[in-house]
Amino acid sequence: MNKLYIAPILLCVIVLIGTLGYILIEGWILSDAFYMTIITIATVGYNEVQELSTSGRIFTSILIFLGIGIGGYAVATISAFLIEGQLREFVKGRRMDKKIEKLKDHVILCGYGKIGKEVALNLKENKVPFVIAEKLDQKVIEAIEQGYPVCQGDASDEQVLEKCRIADARGLISAISADSANVFLVLTAREMNKKLRIVARGTDEFTEKRLKRAGADMVISPYAIAGARMACWMMNPKIVEFLEVMQKLGVAELMLEETIVGEKSSIANKRLNESKIKQVTEGASILAIRKHKTDQIMLNPQGASLVEVGDVLVALGTKSQLEKLQELTA
Repeated sequence: MNKLYIAPILLCVIVLIGTLGYILIEGWILSDAFYMTIITIATVGYNEVQELSTSGRIFTSILIFLGIGIGGYAVATISAFLIEGQLREFVKGRRMDKKIEKLKDHVILCGYGKIGKEVALNLKENKVPFVIAEKLDQKVIEAIEQGYPVCQGDASDEQVLEKCRIADARGLISAISADSANVFLVLTAREMNKKLRIVARGTDEFTEKRLKRAGADMVISPYAIAGARMACWMMNPKIVEFLEVMQKLGVAELMLEETIVGEKSSIANKRLNESKIKQVTEGASILAIRKHKTDQIMLNPQGASLVEVGDVLVALGTKSQLEKLQELTA
């Protein structure tokens, strides 16, 4: 793409040089000097504006050679740009840039490998706005073909993260395969946005500790999860099948979602049995409460459990039920 900008810049430079040259050498006015420069570079063969001096003829000869070289380069570059479809790719890239510029409260997905593809698919299905940061050309092409917004470059580069609008993002998922790269990425992202929710991939316990020290809120080991699920399926196949069915129905039917209790919420500082969440939302169930003050998780909370400002409620319900719960906790 740099060639497309260089070609017209070079043409402008040679026109400027030619115009100034005729003004200084021949003492012509600006309009005559500019016109003579144009017909000389274009080699159209029109008559000279005025009689040239010996110095003027030498300068004109040099200008003709420069015009042929630079003009030919410009024509070839622009032709290639149009014929090879680069114009279409340029327009598409500009549209993508504008789309990324409008992102807010989104997720930055770093890495579009096997795990990254699954993450992107889930985010798309749940209509969560996101942008992918990926440096490998082939993976960038694959992501674009799926219609995903992409910033090409090293995800740990501050400029790439700025282009992904990290300051306006709600979260970042580091799905890069190399542990060291994940650690550096998490460290950089945390410095750029202190409030960012960061989930990172880690392969072992040592890496998990490093990632959490770097600023990750959660570290996920794909190997540990896969092993636990395989063992669980062997011991409790019916339960796993039920969970898989529920997950597949999640987008259309039942969904798991978390919501934070705000200061103005009508259920703040009330007990669960007083808040009447199930009645107001017409069926949403509170499966757990993460206490804001202690970070303790209360599973299957009882009716006497106190709901305080800042607590996170984990609820199960349909989309409409969870939307009503969001309104209730806002």
